Amino acid sequence: MIAVQEEKKIKEKWVLIAEDDYMAFWLLSRQVCRAGGRVLWAQNGKEAVELCLSNPEIGLVFMDINMPVMDGFEATVKIKEIAFDLPVIVLTAFDYYQDKAYLAGCDVFLSKPPVNEQIEAFLKKYIKHEIAE
Repeated sequence: MIAVQEEKKIKEKWVLIAEDDYMAFWLLSRQVCRAGGRVLWAQNGKEAVELCLSNPEIGLVFMDINMPVMDGFEATVKIKEIAFDLPVIVLTAFDYYQDKAYLAGCDVFLSKPPVNEQIEAFLKKYIKHEIAE
């Protein structure tokens, strides 16, 4: 697990990025940090579930689908069992996974790569009340 933190902070809330590809993680984490987020990284679905269990301060999850150990579908189901109201945004390059992602419990389905405006909008929507001025 790697924690990334920059400039503006989201008080007591973290954004979990579940992504096995380092470059995809890095790009998304930069977008989240620029928008004021603090980032945790899970490199597979099992790590994502474990991080959600041990970190109640996670306020938003960006979930890749194709990951080793446990895929994003199974991880999303398990996360929603732990914290039903924790928003999970599925990010994938494969649009044909959309129906399956919603059935697993994701709140939003996005195609990769997301744009900065989308990241900022989701931070404002799901954890806006936590953003420090």
